[in-house]
Amino acid sequence: MESFFNVGGNSLHIPQIVGSINNEFKTCLTIRGFILNSTIRELSAFRLNNGLLAA
Repeated sequence: MESFFNVGGNSLHIPQIVGSINNEFKTCLTIRGFILNSTIRELSAFRLNNGLLAA
């Protein structure tokens, strides 16, 4: 699977991407969570396993 970093993503883009994910999906994803789970599959599992739904 291709991670964010393997397809050319860099750390300067992460805050914007995390903000967009949180706004679109009403979650509370952190930058650290994104870095540690940088594929769509990992992010999805991380979100489900950690209850990252906004209160």
